[in-house]
Amino acid sequence: MNEKKLKHILVELEKKSKKKKRICCWKDCQKEAISSHLLQKNGVLNQIAENGKLYELKVDYFSESLLKFKSTGLKDALTFPGFCIEHDTEIFSSIETQTINFNNYNVQLLFSYRALINERRKKEILVDFYDSILNSSALKSELKKDHIKFYQNQKQQQELGIRDSRYYEELMLTNIENPNLKDFSFFSYEFTKKPVCISGTFSYETTNEINLIGIESLLTQIYFHLIPQTNKSIFIIGFPNTRKEKVWDYIISFENSEKTINKKISSVMINQLENWLCSPKMYDEKFRQIEDKISLLSQLSYYTGDERTFLDIDLFE
Repeated sequence: MNEKKLKHILVELEKKSKKKKRICCWKDCQKEAISSHLLQKNGVLNQIAENGKLYELKVDYFSESLLKFKSTGLKDALTFPGFCIEHDTEIFSSIETQTINFNNYNVQLLFSYRALINERRKKEILVDFYDSILNSSALKSELKKDHIKFYQNQKQQQELGIRDSRYYEELMLTNIENPNLKDFSFFSYEFTKKPVCISGTFSYETTNEINLIGIESLLTQIYFHLIPQTNKSIFIIGFPNTRKEKVWDYIISFENSEKTINKKISSVMINQLENWLCSPKMYDEKFRQIEDKISLLSQLSYYTGDERTFLDIDLFE
């Protein structure tokens, strides 16, 4: 099979995995998930949209550069098959329909819960994708032992990530339903407005650290948001309290001058997150010129196994 045909099969399998109908992520709900927004259109995404358009950073597994910016509309920006229409409306009403107090624990928790669910769902889609490759009759004769082992390992890593997400998800749900519980800590800061939206979660542990402690270990989640408002941007960072001793120095390292924090946020954007977008103007004036560099640095941090490395780069200059 030639390379072009092989790539076509893989692309079609990926599309099928992404288009597969998913059920709502809320507890035992069995209703079909709609296309949920990771960050709401009104009050957040529309703060940096231009003529209803934005640029979203997306993973392209079949592109040499891996990460590419793609133009998207408000309706489709940062969406994922998360919740049924009832729960998508009900759970997040306090951050969708009301004036948001970003210092409020429940508000911070809801933003982080939605980011966690998005991450879990992405991993579920990848598991389906790897399964479809391993079970493809068209690829059966093409997959060598090392290919099979690679996809099996990739699937295992995603499944362990899903396990971790479900653990923290249960903890978050108990906090969402019981206002007296505070099993997570969040810190919020106000900055000058940046034409960028971020909402995601990532493991504090680097690949090198995971190799030392073992892939079966429960990893530490960090919750990370940069939310534009009318005249400012709100930065929120959080973690589970049970991991405070491990992550505290990292968390407080963001308490610095805005110039230093810009570089720290930039490092996370490049090394550890995919869920962010920017205004068309920001893309044209800044990111278009360094798009390949962002992708290269992202891949470099992964291959060196040190995703927490500090990059002396300010994406907001």
